Amino acid sequence: MAVLEQVHQLAQINQIDRIKSSRFHLILCFVLLFSLSVSCYNKNMNHHQKKIVKGTLYSLLSGLIWGICGILGEYFFTHYPVSSGWITSMRLLVAGSLVLGLSAFQLRTRLLDIWRDKKNYLPFLAYAILGIFSVQFFFYLCVEYSNATTATILQFISPVFLSCFTIELFTRRKLRLQLCSMF
Repeated sequence: MAVLEQVHQLAQINQIDRIKSSRFHLILCFVLLFSLSVSCYNKNMNHHQKKIVKGTLYSLLSGLIWGICGILGEYFFTHYPVSSGWITSMRLLVAGSLVLGLSAFQLRTRLLDIWRDKKNYLPFLAYAILGIFSVQFFFYLCVEYSNATTATILQFISPVFLSCFTIELFTRRKLRLQLCSMF
């Protein structure tokens, strides 16, 4: 029994060291992103160039935030008695509220126009449940049972599995060309 307790203590120390290391990397990423945005964005740029820089910064920021969410999910699972369903629900509730709030500020009267046509109901609900919720839920389920690194790797190799399945299911003529295009 004492050996198991020592292993558990070493695992907690290792987890704390990983969190401290990830905090350092997070701060470093934010500093690099800020310095990149300051150095790339100047007053002499035309409208198109400013949009390209803004889109690039948003892409970098979204990847950074995705990594932070995986690390925070792993932290919550190790320190609090929460489930992947709870984290997914809270994350989507907060994100949806923020997006609706920003959209209401920008769109005002046109915010609910998309719901006026009844044929939009089914595709939006299917996308919300089968798309957004399921991806988030299974990501955090994987984080809960393994770690954030494994979950991220599995999530980002899923297009390869989907491509292989599609090739196998629908066509065999262009098999070599499509398989080569994935790698």
